[in-house]
Amino acid sequence: MRRGVVFTLDALVAVVIAITALTVITQLLSLRSGEWYKEIALYNSAQDFLTSRDKDGTLEAIFNQTNPDAIATLNSLISVQIPPSMVARINVTVCTYPGSFVCNRNFTAGQAGTTQTKSVVRRIFTDTNNSYYGIATMEVWYS
Repeated sequence: MRRGVVFTLDALVAVVIAITALTVITQLLSLRSGEWYKEIALYNSAQDFLTSRDKDGTLEAIFNQTNPDAIATLNSLISVQIPPSMVARINVTVCTYPGSFVCNRNFTAGQAGTTQTKSVVRRIFTDTNNSYYGIATMEVWYS
């Protein structure tokens, strides 16, 4: 009698483990398995671009450039730094705060992508000596 109870419990535990394993495998297969790593690569490319542009002074130099000059600078940098398998668009908003906070410049460089998978990164940059404040929003897609 005792042997039959142990065998039954053992079989019951095996069935529960098998059902749990099948459930986990089914859930993993139903995930968007091919999209998450693409989003990470897009995010890293955008973040690297904005970080390097902030560190080399390009973003702060935008404050003293005209919109066409800033767009040309950003377009050339995008073509060099963003991988050929990706397209990028950067939108820059420039604000001043000498007495009141006014956002009076806005321009876009690069090109928009056509795929649904994209990543968006923002970076704030300032020139406190001249009361400038800027927001760079970069979107990156696979081409």
